Amino acid sequence: MLTRYGMSTYVAFRNLGNLLTLAVFSQSEQLKSPCSLYLLSMTICNLICLNVGIIPIIYSLDHIDISSQFVIVCQIQFYIRHSFFQMMRTYKVLACIDRYAICSVNVNIRSFSKRKIAIYLIIIFVLFWLTTVIFFGWSRTIENGSCNIYNDL
Repeated sequence: MLTRYGMSTYVAFRNLGNLLTLAVFSQSEQLKSPCSLYLLSMTICNLICLNVGIIPIIYSLDHIDISSQFVIVCQIQFYIRHSFFQMMRTYKVLACIDRYAICSVNVNIRSFSKRKIAIYLIIIFVLFWLTTVIFFGWSRTIENGSCNIYNDL
């Protein structure tokens, strides 16, 4: 009961918050700031994580859990969820580093806070996490009707 209604309410409000955040950070004035680009990227990752991670759990309360029926769905769902969680955390750290850099008295450190560098780092970390996490997705399998990592050692 708590999962059905509590998580549904959580998903609804969290999606609304993410969409409002997207609306704020997508404005042309906000797109000039490197920190806003990191926060916009973090919000997009958060939206994907939320919908790929929690909505299937709510759906499986009344319907068949497709991720526990097909190994490829199990692996893809884990891959998407895990890679975007890692990207989200990375962008939060980069936003903090950007705020530190912009407040620094050192010119060399302040030069890190540029839009071009932010776009470059966002693309680099998308590629990095999408390639790094792929190996963890392969380790997922279905045993006893559950999609998990099983170790025979």
